[in-house]
Amino acid sequence: MPPAQSACDAVCQAAQLGRLDFLSALLAAVAILLALGGIYAFINIRSSAQQVARAAAEEESRKLAETAAIAYLERELPRLVASYRELARNAVADEEADAVAGTQENQG
Repeated sequence: MPPAQSACDAVCQAAQLGRLDFLSALLAAVAILLALGGIYAFINIRSSAQQVARAAAEEESRKLAETAAIAYLERELPRLVASYRELARNAVADEEADAVAGTQENQG
């Protein structure tokens, strides 16, 4: 008997016994399990990637915020110091403040 004839006989015999139906159902079940596993893996990897991206974005934004704050302070510090110095020069002595308060109380 040639090999092609025996293979055809084995397939035909399996089809008659219902083995091919069982094999098809088994392969379909394996395909469904693989598809569900792929969906789970996709969701898991996406979640992990989002967490890593969020952590990297927070770290980078902190660095940028710190750099921007330092640049702002370096740029504005002389003006702020000058403003406070002017405020200190124009300060009112306690005696003068008491005199102004007393005058306001006497007028009211």
